[in-house]
Amino acid sequence: MRMRLVPTRAIALLAVAATVAVASSLACNSGESGTTDYVIPSPTPGQISGEFTPKVTDTAGTLSVELFVGYEGYTQQGTVVLEESDTGTNIQISVRPAPGIVQLANLREGTCDEIGRWLESVEHAIGGESNSHLPDYALSDLFDGNHVITLSIPGGGINDVSTCGQLPKIDIESLR
Repeated sequence: MRMRLVPTRAIALLAVAATVAVASSLACNSGESGTTDYVIPSPTPGQISGEFTPKVTDTAGTLSVELFVGYEGYTQQGTVVLEESDTGTNIQISVRPAPGIVQLANLREGTCDEIGRWLESVEHAIGGESNSHLPDYALSDLFDGNHVITLSIPGGGINDVSTCGQLPKIDIESLR
């Protein structure tokens, strides 16, 4: 019977691979099995005033409105841009992300102080980003002072809100 010796370099590479696998397993499974605590990063949670003037832009006859999201009491901050299109309204959400996390994003009635009933789901925010099109809503319909865009906490339902963007009353037609 002839024995073949494994080179020292191959053994060292196997040892490194095994060490990385064990370390990864420990890092992923630290704590209780199946549970993960998500922390949504925010530099100043709950300290930004609701006084924020929307930025209105007219590019080649197409209006867009940029709003701040994440007023007092909310844990995420960022912006929502609503842009008119021939077939409705485009919505782009960009918030300080919870890396790799999926969050529900919704259009609802009300204000950020009193969030009302659900109207429409928009594309989930993945890593803090969402791009959607709402064919049933014109830009002027949304800026009546009674609509908000909300994002849920990771793993939460539509009523577990981590951030809110209030759509103020703006006479869109007067901006043309």
